[in-house]
Amino acid sequence: MHSTCSACGLRYLLNQGDPWVFLLILDRAVFIFPPIVIIYFGLVAGSVVGTAALFTLLIGALIYTTPHRYGICVALDWLTRTEDDS
Repeated sequence: MHSTCSACGLRYLLNQGDPWVFLLILDRAVFIFPPIVIIYFGLVAGSVVGTAALFTLLIGALIYTTPHRYGICVALDWLTRTEDDS
């Protein structure tokens, strides 16, 4: 990821840990809560193969979408920045 915009010189991240909160919320909402809800309400119906397939799919999606999720979190951090921070 580039640290600044090549056209205007805008710094994307002021501090490296700024998008941490957005990444934490996004990961919880997309990758942790759905399996808990599915298991709690028994939507997999006790099938070990179905549960293993679900978790394999979610782990694969978690790994595959890492750059995209981080980009979304940088954008959200940029949107919530005040003018004094830039």
